[in-house]
Amino acid sequence: MGKSRFAIVTGLVAEGIIICGLLISILVPNRRFWPPGERSWAFRLYWLCGTVMTASAAIVGYLDRGSLETDLPGRFSLGSILAASGVAISARAGRDLNIAESSGLEGRLFTGGIYQYTRNPQYVGILTALGGFSLSLNEVGSVCDSCRWECNLDPLTPIRGGTVA
Repeated sequence: MGKSRFAIVTGLVAEGIIICGLLISILVPNRRFWPPGERSWAFRLYWLCGTVMTASAAIVGYLDRGSLETDLPGRFSLGSILAASGVAISARAGRDLNIAESSGLEGRLFTGGIYQYTRNPQYVGILTALGGFSLSLNEVGSVCDSCRWECNLDPLTPIRGGTVA
């Protein structure tokens, strides 16, 4: 199995674990996988799989570089600006909350700062950074994997009683 295929399969297995956990969260709410609310096996498993998926996307992106076979003028510069902007947005959003709340642990509903414009600015930042990464490497594979991951999680973060559950 080639390096790229191994990275894709590993990322898909990790994504499958998270999707199963999210389905359990929907079907059996008292066995919630996400958001975990506290440091538990679900918290650790989610972040392990999320890290594996992110690393997989980066590896596939690097191995797939140049696959678009296009040389758009300014591609590398624009991609770098998008990547840096995405990292800045995500970092600002994480700073506005705190590490615990950014990690899915129980906390308060925050509506100030960048959160007044979007419910999930960290996702916006991550996707912008991945899009920039993909554009600067002239490839499309890693951003597709990462978009699937981000879109699977986003709609399932319930808000109850003014706190993120």
